[in-house]
Amino acid sequence: MKFNLKLVFSLIIVFFIYIFIYFNLNSTITVLKIENENKTKDLIPIAVVVCGINRVDESLVMIKSALIFNTENYLLNFVIIAEDQLHEVINERLKNFKTFKNFTHEILSLKFPQKNQEIWKKLFKPCASQRLFLPSLLPHVDSLIYVDCDVLFISSPHKLYNHFKSFNHDQISALALESENRNTGWYTRFARHPYFGLGLNSGVMLMNMTRMRKIKFEEKIEPIYEKWKNQLVWGDQDILNIYFHNNPNEVHLMKCEYNYRPDHCMYTSNCDLSEGSVKIVHGNRGYFHKEGKQRIFREIYMAIDEYKFNDDPCTNLIKVIEERVDEAEISNCNEMINKFLYIPKKTFCRHTNEIS
Repeated sequence: MKFNLKLVFSLIIVFFIYIFIYFNLNSTITVLKIENENKTKDLIPIAVVVCGINRVDESLVMIKSALIFNTENYLLNFVIIAEDQLHEVINERLKNFKTFKNFTHEILSLKFPQKNQEIWKKLFKPCASQRLFLPSLLPHVDSLIYVDCDVLFISSPHKLYNHFKSFNHDQISALALESENRNTGWYTRFARHPYFGLGLNSGVMLMNMTRMRKIKFEEKIEPIYEKWKNQLVWGDQDILNIYFHNNPNEVHLMKCEYNYRPDHCMYTSNCDLSEGSVKIVHGNRGYFHKEGKQRIFREIYMAIDEYKFNDDPCTNLIKVIEERVDEAEISNCNEMINKFLYIPKKTFCRHTNEIS
């Protein structure tokens, strides 16, 4: 009898030990699983430089577009470099966004090299050259997406960020060409300084900041300005073209669909979208605010600006764009509407009969 009691007691102890180990092991596995899932979700920093109150709205619509199309819920961190007097208004507007979307942001003051500080600040457009000095301004950032204020995401920011995985060991940045056609390109016809390929457009730019700091990129920029300052028309974009002309192995070339501008469609279609569609819209030269022939740029901007986060994007964003462009004057860019809306429809319109 004593033997049986001991056996039963031992079995009870073993049972409780088993239960303890089982639940603790499962708990550990669950924690590890959650941690691993979070690690696979990249933190995507997106930087923009804002100077002048008129650029605040554009930059916020850009941020809004990135949040709308971040359907995979990657953590976006917006790095906003702005004039001090703009910090409060930007912060207040972003607080409203955060009631609907999860993201982080930081707002920093402008910072240029002491030498030629005022010249750098006013080069081409106010503060545009700040992008050249982001590696030292953001020492805590490894890699980021830089975009001009007049840029809109109409596809996942992660699609763009994924280009970093295609970099070879030399490449520090990714940009798209200014023109796809030698006969109509600005650089090929008018530039009085060296440039990369047919010329690069710096409105959308991936920057591997760690590599840029390692090669002392900023120190190499200032001599370029000193040598070519009288030939620069597009400011910091020209400087980047000269730099990558001298160091072509350091640039990764992106397709035009990641920096699609009015010049790609207004006269003839010179961005090959036969196997793709527009992913990022760049409304340079004020095209987000023009009511002329190429209205699609304005209508995309206005629809995103007016869109409310809780609304159905298929009905209240995509259909709105379609209806407004349909009412506009026929033009080459407007006729490309299916290439603009291919990804938005695929993302948000689950049934083909939801939208024409």
